[in-house]
Amino acid sequence: VRGTINTLIGALLSEGDLSPEHVAYLVVVGNPTMLHLFVGVRPESLGRAPFAPLWRDWRSLRAAELGLEVNLEAETVLLPMVSGYVGSDVVAGIVACKLHRADEPTLYLDLGTNGELVLNSPAGMVACSAAAGPAFEAVGISCGMTALKGAIARVEIDGGVRFTTIGDGEPRGVCGTGLTDAVAELLRTGVVDPQGKMHAPKGALAERVEGEGRERRFVLARGKQPVFISQGDVRRLQLAKAALRSGVEFLLAHAELRPEEVRRVYLSGAFGAQMRAESLIQVGLLPEAFGGRVEAAGNAAGQGAKAVLMDVRLAREARRVAQQVRYVELASQRTFAQRYVQEMRFPRAEAKKR
Repeated sequence: VRGTINTLIGALLSEGDLSPEHVAYLVVVGNPTMLHLFVGVRPESLGRAPFAPLWRDWRSLRAAELGLEVNLEAETVLLPMVSGYVGSDVVAGIVACKLHRADEPTLYLDLGTNGELVLNSPAGMVACSAAAGPAFEAVGISCGMTALKGAIARVEIDGGVRFTTIGDGEPRGVCGTGLTDAVAELLRTGVVDPQGKMHAPKGALAERVEGEGRERRFVLARGKQPVFISQGDVRRLQLAKAALRSGVEFLLAHAELRPEEVRRVYLSGAFGAQMRAESLIQVGLLPEAFGGRVEAAGNAAGQGAKAVLMDVRLAREARRVAQQVRYVELASQRTFAQRYVQEMRFPRAEAKKR
């Protein structure tokens, strides 16, 4: 972890024609596991009940203590954490989006392998974490790949298949946004039903479906390296969306809010910031009432870290934010398992043209 950070620091210094001695102040944010590793302590406490970090409050260390290749006396500030599952990256995101200052119900989602959700309402800020698995990052997906050149990132199905690849190159696989787009379109056109089962359609799309039963797959692109969505891929996305939607519904119930009462929704994280809101609604990860209220927050954690870097007073504000957020463990909730099973279903949608 430190080695990678030192490499990145070196690249920035070279670009700015600066020497390491010039760096006097650093701000670090991350998930709890990464922060433990960065400081050099074993993160074992995060893997067993009560899943608590060894510290929560913000910390100030000398760069020399961390082995950072900058001025040895440089102050290195680690922003505070909320819990063992909600780290300072989320706190920084809250600061960047000014979630804590919102005067109307606002939801913040950091979508990834572990999805963090924070709702600010008249009842205060409450957070939860949902183990979505790596499907949104295309890990474990038949033709999954990182969002690099050649990855299918956008999909539209309307009689035929249209897609956009990163870098406009030949398709080599599908990334998380492309997977979600594709499944949303397969639901909209009826190729996938609400139970998540893939069917052989009639008409122009018939030639796109190959195999039978669990081996069935929908071909997005043909060529030397065909790119397809399999029945198993649909199931993996189904599990991920069920976990996150359960988290959304829990926070709404906790605050005694209806979906239509949430006025703004921020999507953060490498995946969330690039995702089309209509696809997330189509697959049921977000309620339909959120339509038109979703904003891409980009790398909110990075933006929050930069804000603190430029204004040290915001470090104290981040501390207050972390203290104000109440974390609730979803798995300990009596109704969570039932809600999770309910959310496995995709929304029912009639096939219609765009």
